[in-house]
Amino acid sequence: MKYNQDDVVKMVAAKTGIGAKTIRKILCETEEVVFNCLSCASPDNDVAIKPLKGIIIHSRYLPSRDFRSGTFNGMTAEKIKAKAKVTAHFNDKLNGKL
Repeated sequence: MKYNQDDVVKMVAAKTGIGAKTIRKILCETEEVVFNCLSCASPDNDVAIKPLKGIIIHSRYLPSRDFRSGTFNGMTAEKIKAKAKVTAHFNDKLNGKL
């Protein structure tokens, strides 16, 4: 089963008694804050953020690289790469080991 953001908003609203509109606004603002934090990665500074217990998102800067063939021949690009990780503690809790 797949849950999208609207499903999660409705479930949280039902469980907490807070309006779905308010929860949606909080989620949107949280997404913006997480994005801004992750985009601060630089050559000297990797970034890690824990938006939820047991979930960590790492962001690291990848230096510029020259493309020598294909469609991007002659271009250079630098980028920030984000990667999410679920902690072992979270997995153990999910599997009922805790």
